[in-house]
Amino acid sequence: MGLQNDLPDPLMPADCDLRDFPTLMLDVHRLRRSKAWLKAKRKPELGFYMMNLWTAAWHEVPTGSLEDDDDVLADLAMCDPDKWREVREDALHGWVKCSDGRWYNPTVCEKAVHAWDSKLERLKRDDNERERKRREREARSQMFNALREVNVMPDWNIKTGELRELYAKHVTDGHGPVTH
Repeated sequence: MGLQNDLPDPLMPADCDLRDFPTLMLDVHRLRRSKAWLKAKRKPELGFYMMNLWTAAWHEVPTGSLEDDDDVLADLAMCDPDKWREVREDALHGWVKCSDGRWYNPTVCEKAVHAWDSKLERLKRDDNERERKRREREARSQMFNALREVNVMPDWNIKTGELRELYAKHVTDGHGPVTH
């Protein structure tokens, strides 16, 4: 499947993966006022198919998208393949076909942008915390080694603050390491 230049760019980054986010926030007021839901009110099974497609897209990569394959779409909608031909256009109401050959739901993508941003922030915080802990382990190791050189042997589980105090007392003169 080649790129289709007359179609819009994908609505989400290709690596957007929210499979670890179990919740798709539903904007009830917006949904109940939508034309798609008006159609579903008149044809309740359509609401079932649409909801299944929205939730399936939430756990696709990229999030908010679905493969452009009628067998796959019917399966994700939990719709009989013969019935799919009849409801396809209404079930895909509001979806946008993009240049990567996938269908994107702008509303699901809008919700995904917020979740994706929070995930990236969390990953950044986690990376920063891992780096902080790595630097702390390295500093502790250096302080232990320096203290051993002056025959001070603190317990391995000494608190870092106490270790720094010992280091300052026995290894430095307050301005840097003491040379013996």
